[in-house]
Amino acid sequence: MSKVFKIKKTQMVGLANWLTTQKLDGARSRQRTRFIDQLVEAIKLLEKERLEVIEKYVEKEKDKDGKEVWKKKTGENSDSWDVPEDKVEAFTEEVKGLYAEEYTLSVTAEHKDKIACIKDIVLNTSYVFGVDEMLPPELKEQKFKEVADYNVWCEAFENV
Repeated sequence: MSKVFKIKKTQMVGLANWLTTQKLDGARSRQRTRFIDQLVEAIKLLEKERLEVIEKYVEKEKDKDGKEVWKKKTGENSDSWDVPEDKVEAFTEEVKGLYAEEYTLSVTAEHKDKIACIKDIVLNTSYVFGVDEMLPPELKEQKFKEVADYNVWCEAFENV
């Protein structure tokens, strides 16, 4: 039985983004790109599934051209869709379930070198994690999240 790399789907974008910030030589850079390409495919699938859940629950309305569009909540930001009150709980649970799923990659002969390379990049990075007190609050929050996410990424690779 081969080993499996597992990470929560909510962690994929952060890991892919962080990996792109790492300065790497040719061979390690290529392995990173291959790994990120796999994450991107999984991220695209997750986004497709998320949109299917939204489509299932959100209220629809006609736009000025008569085309059916998702109805937005009045007075809220553009990403807030109008879900009927009696469906909010089911909608929330379905979205939570979607994001609670894990992305898995079997460490087969095909993926062994790539996973080993990315594991080394993550576990042995010289990247300095931390929060600069001079940062604006939203960037501080982002840096705190990065610190917590890094621990999750390390644990995922340590378990391979």
